[in-house]
Amino acid sequence: MSDDKTTFAGQRLKIPPTEKGRARRLKIIKCAARLFEERGYANVTLADIVASSGGSLTTVYKWFGNKEELFLGILSVHMNEVYERLRSAELTGATVEDDLSKIIETVANNAPFRLMRVALVESDVFARLRSDILYAVEEKTNTPIKSLFCQLRKKHRLEFKLSDEEMTFLFVRYFRGLLLEQAVGGDGVRERMAQGERNLKDVLKSLIESSEGARA
Repeated sequence: MSDDKTTFAGQRLKIPPTEKGRARRLKIIKCAARLFEERGYANVTLADIVASSGGSLTTVYKWFGNKEELFLGILSVHMNEVYERLRSAELTGATVEDDLSKIIETVANNAPFRLMRVALVESDVFARLRSDILYAVEEKTNTPIKSLFCQLRKKHRLEFKLSDEEMTFLFVRYFRGLLLEQAVGGDGVRERMAQGERNLKDVLKSLIESSEGARA
């Protein structure tokens, strides 16, 4: 049986053909993600990852090739999780504002964006991949976010000043800005991120046409 392959940010990734192999690969990914978040990409070696996850360097090289490919594998796994979270999200808030908060929080509160900070900060390593990574994140999230805006519009009987596609484009590009803000870091980054999320909610609310169905 030939290896199943997938791609992320223009890079081809190997996926083990057996359930046992996929479970082993996932364990390596989870251990590596934790170490990258704790120490930073440059301060973690493949030997560190093997020591944490068990197994051997041979297995890591077999399924990832090198540390860069492993990091892309981590992002790919986490973005699949974000996709599923967005796809299955249900807007149950009493008001439009409640549901807008749910959409923003569903995207904002997840590991992939913390890991994206690692990728963006390590500019010497990821300079050539940064735009591809950001594009891959957008591509993965566009469809489920569009569905959430459609759900919001139908639930509250709203009319947007933009189409669902345009609302999605604005949303993901605004989040790209928040992501870059997080990558820059510095003093008060949490406060700036929180303010950015509040601003995003205000922008989205301003794009709702006045109607009897709007109950924000």
